[in-house]
Amino acid sequence: MTHVTQKTDTDENELVCWRYDHAQGHLVKGINFVTALCTVAAVSLPVSYRLVFKTESHTTSRANPNDAAR
Repeated sequence: MTHVTQKTDTDENELVCWRYDHAQGHLVKGINFVTALCTVAAVSLPVSYRLVFKTESHTTSRANPNDAAR
């Protein structure tokens, strides 16, 4: 499970940065969590989590989307 927790008032760094939130359908500034859940019957418990650091940045040109592929 991946979740982005918004941090709109925090300065950007490798942990707090702009990410695409698929649940909201747009970019948000925040922290990206990856959580491993163990589900038995109707109970789900987190067994592990990781914070995702952004070490690379990518941009695409809206004028020509094929520029990113070059």
